[in-house]
Amino acid sequence: MTRTWRLRLLATLGSLALVGTLACTTAPARVPEIAAQQAETRAHDARLRAEQAALQAETADRVAAREAAQTAVAAQLSDQLAADRAAAEQAAAEQAAAEQAAAEQAAAEQAAAEQAAAEQAAAEQAAKQAAAAQATARPARPAPAPVTAAPAPSVPACVNDSTYAGPPFYTSAPDAEGDGSNGRLPASAMTRLTWGHDTAGTPQYLATRAAGALDRLNASYRAAFGTDLDLDLTYRSFDEQVRMREALGSVAAVPGTSSHGTGRAFDLQEWSCYGFGSARYQWLVENGPAFGWVAPGWARQNGSNPEYWHFEYTG
Repeated sequence: MTRTWRLRLLATLGSLALVGTLACTTAPARVPEIAAQQAETRAHDARLRAEQAALQAETADRVAAREAAQTAVAAQLSDQLAADRAAAEQAAAEQAAAEQAAAEQAAAEQAAAEQAAAEQAAAEQAAKQAAAAQATARPARPAPAPVTAAPAPSVPACVNDSTYAGPPFYTSAPDAEGDGSNGRLPASAMTRLTWGHDTAGTPQYLATRAAGALDRLNASYRAAFGTDLDLDLTYRSFDEQVRMREALGSVAAVPGTSSHGTGRAFDLQEWSCYGFGSARYQWLVENGPAFGWVAPGWARQNGSNPEYWHFEYTG
């Protein structure tokens, strides 16, 4: 090997040694920097994992809350539907019971009316038979001249001398779809009287049997005094009774308890010709019971709420 090549070899070996030395001296200096970068990377990864876990937990909580709310709403709707169904069934049952009661009442009153008509026909037939028997038993007499019924001279004519200054009240027409309770009578259970209107022009109505009895009482009254009874009020609806109670207080019956609401009471005009001690009042008190109509104790002159104009049907 020539000198030149030896020198080149030595230079190359020296360069390699220098490079190795430099590598050995610079590598340890970069280790902390690399470790720090690795630690920062791990910390960043840990933060990402923590944030991801928190996001997943929050999402799970929201899903659970939404499902719980949906379950609660579904339960509430189910309870409401059950309650509505039960209320509807109860209302239907009550309506059916009311209709049945009204039908039974109408049937009973119709039967009573038919019985009363049959009794009246039988009485008329018996009277005819008795008259015929009497006619065959003795010579016939001339029939007396017809007498026109008129008030006795001592009985003053009825005039409107009322001193009432309160609000007006009116007779009620029956409701075609009434449920049969007090103040809500159906038209099928009532009969219009053959005479009389209230001050508003509404015809007078009573329960069928009571109406027939009052017609007969009025016929007898007309024969005695020459005029019809001066009716003020007969049937009164629940709403009209509420209005009267609000206007008059405890003087008026509690709505739902008035005898007018049953179609079995009438009020005369508050005129002195019907007052306590008058001939007309006394006649009604004495003769009314034969037709089923009475002046109740509480309405008498010494009663708890004196009302000479009020009469009730007990037949």
